[in-house]
Amino acid sequence: MKQLILVPFLTHTLAWFPADYSESRLKFRNNYPDYKSYIVPSKVDKDLTIDYVYHKNEIKSKKLLIINTGIHGPEGYIGGAALELFKESFYHKLQGQNVDMLLIHAMNPYGFKYSRRFTENNVDLNRNQVIEPSIFKKENEAYTNLKSMLTPEKKVNSIRGSYYNIFRKIISMLFSGTKLQEIREATAKGQYHDQEGIFFGGSELEPNSKFIQDLLKRVTRDREDILLLDFHTGLGDRSKLHLIQTSFKNDESKKFLEDLYPESNDYLVTTPDSPGFYKADGDLLDFLTQTSPEKSRVISLAAEFGTIGRGVFSQISTINRVILENQGHFHGYENDKIQADVQLYFMDLFNPRDYSWQAKVLERTYKMFSGPVMKWATKK
Repeated sequence: MKQLILVPFLTHTLAWFPADYSESRLKFRNNYPDYKSYIVPSKVDKDLTIDYVYHKNEIKSKKLLIINTGIHGPEGYIGGAALELFKESFYHKLQGQNVDMLLIHAMNPYGFKYSRRFTENNVDLNRNQVIEPSIFKKENEAYTNLKSMLTPEKKVNSIRGSYYNIFRKIISMLFSGTKLQEIREATAKGQYHDQEGIFFGGSELEPNSKFIQDLLKRVTRDREDILLLDFHTGLGDRSKLHLIQTSFKNDESKKFLEDLYPESNDYLVTTPDSPGFYKADGDLLDFLTQTSPEKSRVISLAAEFGTIGRGVFSQISTINRVILENQGHFHGYENDKIQADVQLYFMDLFNPRDYSWQAKVLERTYKMFSGPVMKWATKK
């Protein structure tokens, strides 16, 4: 059994965090030998799969735990580590509590493998979990107004130059009365009309989304008590665990969340309108909340680990990283060095090369599993 080492300067966290998509998938398959796979259609890679395990107890259970990972490709690193940690210390315990479990590895395998937040079709899967097709016709005028800043149509030539350009424009907007929260929502909430832009929600459901939505509808049928943990990285205070619930099924679900997750130094229960966060269209949390059985108790949380911070400069840096990666993907780079620098700059937003960060997020993941998740499993 691995020992969870929490001393920041030791490298033992490397035993938990996968080196890449292929290693993460292999670990998942070895840890959960009864896994099943969905092959994601691709024009560039025929070996992209969403692997999952659906454990059903012999005695019919009304409780269902769902752990989803890698909806944004590079978030698969923390997702893979969390799934391995869960198997090591909690999977068999929850089997004994008569809890059914659905564990999903790499909802966006293309993004995980090729270091993109988005799919092969440039779709943000967490803007693509649409219930009403009319949302695909929705206009985001604020995004359109910022398009020249958000999607430069030229080769990337400088990280710093791009940052200062965005910084000047945003500061000018702030002085003119625009709030930073409004700018973040204009960019990150999702848009459905610019196929080569950032946070593109698609023009229809991606194959990944169709598969996951059908799977969720099937396994949540007749459930009375559902807990979803969707692992993310990027937003919030560095290495802190922010638990974000975007909407509630009913008052009982809201009250139960407050009881399940009281104030703690190990995590922060956060709402989308908190500084540095935002409400997105077409996200997985709302999909589950809206499609689960009407009278069920549903806790649907994004488990978000901060990487950059949520101050003004950190938020601008976050936007800059996403813009540069997207710009380089579609328009290229001036040279190989700039490309390598941008890729490292971008990946640090999702999987920092910092053992201290890795150790802290593993510690907080363990405490979340051992505390609120086990409490949920045993609470009537």
